Amino acid sequence: MKIVYSTGCISEGITIDNKNYNSYSKEEIKKILHKMLDKVDNIADLQEIMSNLCEIVGYCKDLGQCEQCGDWVYDYTVEL
Repeated sequence: MKIVYSTGCISEGITIDNKNYNSYSKEEIKKILHKMLDKVDNIADLQEIMSNLCEIVGYCKDLGQCEQCGDWVYDYTVEL
């Protein structure tokens, strides 16, 4: 299986075995994602993936603005 993620300028897209991402079902995409995740060995990379997934599927709570630096603070909660 060959997955190509193209990005730059104003275009972005994914092909899987030379077929557009949109031609696959949700179930097929999930199986492919599982296979890709199994290839990740670096703990920092796994943390980055988990952080991204928390933002995608989690419940977001705005904790307000940090009094020290002014940054906004959020909690993302996922219950499995």
